[in-house]
Amino acid sequence: MKIIAYTLLFAVIGLIAGYLLYGIVDGVFLDPRHILSSPPASDADAAPLPFDLEKIRTRVYAAGLIGAVSGLLFGFLTSGKKKKQAFS
Repeated sequence: MKIIAYTLLFAVIGLIAGYLLYGIVDGVFLDPRHILSSPPASDADAAPLPFDLEKIRTRVYAAGLIGAVSGLLFGFLTSGKKKKQAFS
């Protein structure tokens, strides 16, 4: 259970870090809803965006994935340790 908790926690931290690193365009942060959801099909005739949203989305998700893998490894490493018992 600890491993899952670490994985989720580190994934969220990775997503937040990815958003803070890559979610800024021209000094302004993008709306997180643009990154988390894809545009509806009816917006196909809308004006094109002045930035590459798919590239930003991919980088943010990659940062979340790296965080999740780090949390998984951290969870495995910390769960394998056992306390030493004193010999009496």
